[in-house]
Amino acid sequence: MSRASLTLLVSLSLGLGLTACGDDSGGGGGDTDTDSSTGTPTTGTPTTDSATTDGPTTDTPTTGSSSTTDATDPDTGSETTDPTGETEGDTTGAVPMDADFRVNSINLLDPPVFLNGVIAVTDAANGALNTSLTTDEDEDGDLDLGFVVRFQPLDQADGANEAFQFVNATCTAPEESSTCDVLADTTSADSTYNSSAGECYSADAGNLSADGTEPTPTAGPCFSAEFASIEIQAGLFGLPLTDATVAATYVGNPAGNLVGGNIEGFVSTEDAAAITVDFMGQEIPLVDLLRAEDQDGDGWVFHLSFTAVATEWTGA
Repeated sequence: MSRASLTLLVSLSLGLGLTACGDDSGGGGGDTDTDSSTGTPTTGTPTTDSATTDGPTTDTPTTGSSSTTDATDPDTGSETTDPTGETEGDTTGAVPMDADFRVNSINLLDPPVFLNGVIAVTDAANGALNTSLTTDEDEDGDLDLGFVVRFQPLDQADGANEAFQFVNATCTAPEESSTCDVLADTTSADSTYNSSAGECYSADAGNLSADGTEPTPTAGPCFSAEFASIEIQAGLFGLPLTDATVAATYVGNPAGNLVGGNIEGFVSTEDAAAITVDFMGQEIPLVDLLRAEDQDGDGWVFHLSFTAVATEWTGA
């Protein structure tokens, strides 16, 4: 599989193919499980494949030096480092530096996606998507999918406000030593972020469907950034999100990775109808994988969770 042929919804198509052949979970409401220790909804296979084995616990932070203890990522249920921002020593007076983080797990939480309106395939789609973030299937030297969030500079002080970018990226393989650059023929989405000691994001319950997974709020210390629009680009097509928010919790100070991440944005009915999925040789409009009952006005509010690890940026 080449990067040029991989798209977010082509990953979805792979998941659809697997599920259509062997999914016995039935219709809506079959996408999530509940963590018995916390009661928090989980997304099943994707979080096990990505955040647990390749997530924040296995990647050594490359930004700063923090002393942390084990905790659990509320989105993925995986062990990671302590999201309190505490460090050894006094960092008062330190000059903020630029910092870049590669997204190493991402999961669609809501709206759920269905084949033929009845077969729930969100988990299968997320599994294929996360595999693309962490592997180089065609052995061309790059991970099959890449996204990077960039802090220019990273300032975690409560109330800090600095430049921020969401970038569709080309990231080298293997992921343990990955470096990233902007994906060819794309441009970064520019904004500013705000750091906070308190909560940075909580989903509006009125935007959530009955069968999706409710996003876990992004707790402090954390950041949030607002965008007029961003595009999640994965090759031949991009998923345009308007009125978008990107938020995550810092781990360490300076942060070595990000957990509890949320991406929210609106996809219009018109855009969903214009986006097609290549499924078993047939082009299926995205709108046909979404249910009218999950709409919020003339479209859908998409909610995705993510984690990210520090990476080296090799671009300009």
